[in-house]
This record gives sequence, structure tokens and C-alpha cells, in this order.
Amino acid sequence: MQNARIFSIWLATACFLNSFLMFLVQPMVAKAILPAFGGSAAVWTGVMLFFQSALVIGYGIAHVMRSLRGWRLVAFYSVFLVLALVGCQLNSLVDIEPGAHPTISVLSALAVSVGIPFLLNSVTTPLIQVIYFRAEGREPYWLYGVSNVASVMSLLLYPIVFEPTMELATHMSLWRVSLGVMGVLVVAVSALPYVRVSRKDLDSEEAIPSKKEEQESEGWKLAWFVYPFLASVALLSFTTHITIDVAPVPLLWVLPLGLYLLTFVLVFAPRPIVFPKWVPLLCLLACFVQSLPYFGWGKGAVIWVLPVTLGTMFLICWFCHGRLVLIRPHASGLTRFYFALSVGGAAGGIFSALIAPSIFADYFEFPILLIVVGVIALWCVVIRSDGLLPQNRSPLLLRMGAVMAFAFCLALNVLWFVAGDSEVVLRQRNFYGSLRVQQDEKTVQMVSGRISHGVQVRPPGDPMTATAYFHTGTVLPVVFDAVPEGNGRHIAVMGLGAGTVAVYNQPSDVMTFFEINPLVGDMAKEHFTFMEKAKGKIELGIGDGRKLLEAVSPSSLDILMIDAFTGDSVPVHLLTEEAYVEYTEKLKPLGYLVYNISNRHLQLSKLMVGLAESNGWALRLVKCRPKPPFGNEAHYAVFTRNEAQMPNFESPQRIVEGPGGFPDAVLWTDQYSNLFGVLKIHLK
Repeated sequence: MQNARIFSIWLATACFLNSFLMFLVQPMVAKAILPAFGGSAAVWTGVMLFFQSALVIGYGIAHVMRSLRGWRLVAFYSVFLVLALVGCQLNSLVDIEPGAHPTISVLSALAVSVGIPFLLNSVTTPLIQVIYFRAEGREPYWLYGVSNVASVMSLLLYPIVFEPTMELATHMSLWRVSLGVMGVLVVAVSALPYVRVSRKDLDSEEAIPSKKEEQESEGWKLAWFVYPFLASVALLSFTTHITIDVAPVPLLWVLPLGLYLLTFVLVFAPRPIVFPKWVPLLCLLACFVQSLPYFGWGKGAVIWVLPVTLGTMFLICWFCHGRLVLIRPHASGLTRFYFALSVGGAAGGIFSALIAPSIFADYFEFPILLIVVGVIALWCVVIRSDGLLPQNRSPLLLRMGAVMAFAFCLALNVLWFVAGDSEVVLRQRNFYGSLRVQQDEKTVQMVSGRISHGVQVRPPGDPMTATAYFHTGTVLPVVFDAVPEGNGRHIAVMGLGAGTVAVYNQPSDVMTFFEINPLVGDMAKEHFTFMEKAKGKIELGIGDGRKLLEAVSPSSLDILMIDAFTGDSVPVHLLTEEAYVEYTEKLKPLGYLVYNISNRHLQLSKLMVGLAESNGWALRLVKCRPKPPFGNEAHYAVFTRNEAQMPNFESPQRIVEGPGGFPDAVLWTDQYSNLFGVLKIHLK
């Protein structure tokens, strides 16, 4: 008994370490490749698709390997471990070059750098459970709960401990060493039973399958696929929903994934932590709340929207995974069960990353998911009654309430589909996000999510009126006036939007826009006339701003403006010290570096102070008041090489912060960033 307990502890330790590494690598590699794709929130969807697909292959290999016995299993795993250590090429991720199809670029880069190591991780957890079942003859599903506890812990510790305290290169080196330690431990514990007992005893698998195993139906096997599919779509669509409005950073990747994995811990626990029969009703109510405009349509404050959105996703995943546990097979069929589960999850990833962007012009999978899950939850509550009461019969009032909640959920999501369509001229979507052009009698706008990327006045008004975050009450006219026209000014702008900044171009100027999203370029040309009617020469480069800037000659720019936000999300790699140094190298001695730091969720002014202090440049933080009818409140940071060069921004339209009035400094690098340091907490 004592030896069996020690053996179980060693197996649980190996299982824990494997899963910890398995989910630690995911935000790590996503952060490594994020700069190459302009900080797009869709990078995480592509990364998740890769790991879900690799999980299918890994579980398939585990299902085949379970036929191996004795030392053949140990030898096979040992060879696999060596291949994984040799094939671990994490450092190659920093050199990734996006191709014509960004999602394919993500998948191919990850396959080369971390494909074999992750396959080893995927194989390990089910094989450990097989070894336990063979050696002890007891149900091993508790080890799956252990693995998910480890997964949740790794995801929580990455943004809280690893990301704020270590550089990315250190993460990668530490992970590779830990992979080797984990592999050696697994080899040791998998060999231990063959040393301490006879092969005949170990390989007999005398455990008798339950009636559930014998009576499995085709419908139940289909459910093994359907429920993981819905949970996977929920994970990815909800993650996209929150990252496009805040920032595509590890913190907002791992919170949803951690909650997703926590539902596995809950449903595979020997005793339910919370009475699970209420989950369908709670899930239905959550779908209704999420459908309300304040939470689901991007109108609420992040401090309220974020917990409600994550809570809804958590209940949906808990509901789906809870249904899975009710139909899981006997332990002798666990590798088949895990394989089906992984196929469903990967199918959800394929749908979210590849199919949905191709068939939907906006993030319509989000309301569709709420409706589909609402239908299943309603069926559980109203038709099945799902054991809410001992008599297996829910009260009439409860059933009527569930029907009404679903009716409102359905109506609100249908309204979400058609809301504003009367003003939408064009709606398109690609890897970088969803965009739409909408117009009314006075203006035409480019909109992504809840953020306007440009407003142009329609005739009979003046189409070349400076609007939105670029109106004449901002710092822009002051900065442009500070640079003499002379023989022509050279201006570069990272981020195109509708091209509004072109209104400041003069006949002898050359203004170059850098834009990573080809859709933005197409819309700006076809539906807006800022670039077409600009007085000077306008050029447009499609690609990541930092990479395109490399081709610009040193000391050649009079003004460099950084305005490269997607939704309200911030491409972190454009705000690092290395990026800042690259920017300043391209400026003339009397050049100006301008950041548009308008953001509802992140206090980017702290980063500006950090950059100024680290590099010794003069800085002004300027809050620009709205200018009706089409000018928004805007926040800018202006850098010059010295104080004498800094223009005077004082005016009734602008509030200026100079030396002595700055917020605390925060500095990010290409290897280090911490969202907590700049996150705003507001209630409105």
C-alpha cells in the first residue's frame, strides 16, 4: 500500500510538471511572435489553433502507444524525449516573417520551433494515466484533474510572476531545461512498475469495464466531439472579444484559458465543488446577461465588462465539460475519449481561426455561440429538467423564467446582427480584425469594434476637415507649424486609419503611411478622400511599421507619428525602448516624435515618461479637449531632443503636462512588458 501511494505521488508529480510546461509555453511563444504580426489580437487565435491541432496528434500517438508494453513503451518514450529536446528551437521565433496568409505563417513557425516538444507534452498526460491504470487497476481520471490544476497555475503565474520578472529569452531557456527534467522523470516512473512487479501482473489489465462502456452509443461519441467544439469556440471568441478592446497581451490570453481549464478541474473532481445541476440554468442566465448591449456590444467600462464576459465564458465551458463527464467511458477507453475530446477542441480552433473569418464579415460567431449554447441549456432545464430537484422536475415558474431568458437572449443577439446595418456601407474581416465603413447624412466613418478609426465630413461640408483624434485642437497643427516647409518636409505615420493626418500635408511635403492591415488601406482609398485630395505627395506601405521603417534613411524624417492601434488594443512592440531608439535614429536633429496615446484602458503616458527618462529627451504630455461636432478628446506625447526645441502647446483647447507633473515611469522592452503597470481602473 505504501509503495502504491509513493508510486501515485511520483506519477502525479510527473503529470503536474508536464502540464505546467505544456501551458507555460503557449503565452510564451505567442508573445515571441506577436511583434512580427503588428500586435494583432488574432495571433493568440492562431497559436491556440496550433496547440489544439498538435494536441489531437499527440493524443492520437498516445492512443497508438498504449498498445506498447513493458520496456518497449519506456524505450519509445525515451527516443521521443531526445527528439523533442533536439527539436526545441524556440529562439527561431524571433526571426519569423509573416507571409501572405498570416495564420499559416503562425502555424508553420510554431511547428518548426516547438512542434515536437509539444507533441511530447501531449502524449505524456494520457500515457501516465494508462501506466497508472495498468499498475494499480484503478480509475485514473483524477490525474487529468491534477494536470488541469497544473495548467491553471502555469497560466496564472506567467503574467504575474514570469513575465514581470524575466526576459523572454530567459523564459525560453528555462522552459527547455525543465522539459528535459520532466522527460527524465516520466521515463523513470514509467519504468518503475516493470522493476517492482512482474510483467504478467502489469500487462493483464484485468479491470472490468462498466456497463456504461459496454453500452456506448454513436450519439454519445458524437457528444464527445460537440461539447469540446462549443467550449473551444467559446474560449477563442470570448478571448478575441476582450483582447480587441484592451490589448493582445499574455494577461488577457491566459485569464480565459485558465478559466477554461479550471472547468476541467471542477468536473473531474471526485466530489463536485459546487452543485453542478444548477450549471445549465446559470449558463442560460449568463448568455442572457452577456447579450445585453452594455456587456456584449462593447459599450461598458472594462472593470464591469471583463468579469461578466469571463464569467459567461466560464459557465459555458463548465456546462459543456460537465456534460462530457456524464458520458465519459470506462478507464480502458480513456485514450479514445481524450482523442475525441481533442478533435472537438481542434475543430473549434479551426472554425474560429480559419472558417469564421472567411464566412463572417464581423465577429458573428460570438452571438451565434450564445444562441446555440442557450438552446442546449434551455433543453436541459425545460425538457430534461436536469435534476434541479430530487423529483427530477423543475417548477413551472422556473421553466417559464428559463424560456423568457432565452427569448431575450435570442432577440438581443438577432438585433446585434442587424444593429446599425442601415448605416453600414461595407463590412469586412481578415486576420487583423473586423472593419466596417458606415455613413450618415453628414459623415462617413471607418470603425473597428467600438472604435472609430477616422471620420470624414461629407459634402456639402468640407471633406478635408481634420476630425476625430486629429482635429485642429490637438498638437498636430502646432507640430507641423514648428517644422519649416522649406524644400519639403518628410513625414512618416505608423497607422493609416482613414488617412485623416493627410489634411496637414503641404504641396512640397512627402507623407508616408505605414499600415499592417491591407483592408485598412483598401477602405481608406475607396471610401475616403483624405489621401487623394492631400496637397502633397502621399505614399502607403503595407506591413509592420517597425519593419518598414528599417528601409527609411537615418536622420531623414522631420516628423514621425505613432498611431498604430487596432480597436483600442496596443501593439506592445511599438512602445518598447528598442522601438523608440529606432524611431529617433530616423529623425533629423530638429525632428519631432509624436505618439497618439489615446486609450480607454491603458495609461500609456507612464510609458512615455519611461522612454523620456531613459533616453534623455524632452517630453510633453498633452490632453486635447473635444472639438464639436466631429473632434474627439485625444491624448498625445511629443518628444524633442531638448527643451529649447519644444513648441508651446498651451491653449484653451489643450492641457499640457511638462517636467515635474509626470506620472510614474514605466519602461517596456522587446523582452519585457507588464500590463499591470499601465492598466487603468475606472468605473464609468
